[in-house]
Amino acid sequence: MIAWNDYRNLRGDLYYNVSTDSGATWLEQDRPLDEPGVFEDVLFPFVSQLRASDGRYHLLASRYRDDGLGVADLYLHGLPASPSAPPPTDLNDPGAPENKAALETRVSAFWNALVKADHASAYKLFDPYFRRRMRQEDYVGQSGRVQHHAFAIESVRVEGHVAQVAVRFTYEIPVLNLPRGGRYSRPPTSTQVDETWIFIDGDWHKEYRNEVGDFAFTRY
Repeated sequence: MIAWNDYRNLRGDLYYNVSTDSGATWLEQDRPLDEPGVFEDVLFPFVSQLRASDGRYHLLASRYRDDGLGVADLYLHGLPASPSAPPPTDLNDPGAPENKAALETRVSAFWNALVKADHASAYKLFDPYFRRRMRQEDYVGQSGRVQHHAFAIESVRVEGHVAQVAVRFTYEIPVLNLPRGGRYSRPPTSTQVDETWIFIDGDWHKEYRNEVGDFAFTRY
């Protein structure tokens, strides 16, 4: 038996598989230990997590309480040596035509919100990891220095639960009084940005990325 952390659904799921012939063949489908894509699980570190006892295997793992990934509880999972058929999953196929169309709708909603300076609506389209770490009022309070105008979706490429979206837009920076003196502004300027959108919790969300530190809060 083998068990592992798996990020096929973007959240850290736990999967396992079983061989009855010393690893020559395995079950055709991996078995999830939790409802796929719902919980953020991680194998408990620095110990032998998988143990056999009384004809069953047991796996020690942690489950975070929320997407803040700050506090986790320990769980002891029981794994049958002869697992039953895999349960059906409610996860949608993000590459299906209807979900690709939903992606473009979500991207347009995000950029329309920026054009209207409706930063509260834009905030709700960010990934849940970012929203767990930054409150809506804080995001709205630090937004608005840049004015967004027209935009157009140039291309969309979906690979599994992750999509790359190229957006061309026009922005403007009104006159700003700098803290140390002086002023700064920028006339209407056209540019293009490549965004990452992720399919999580049954819909598409814009992955937050800090451009200064070049980091995101997602873990896949």
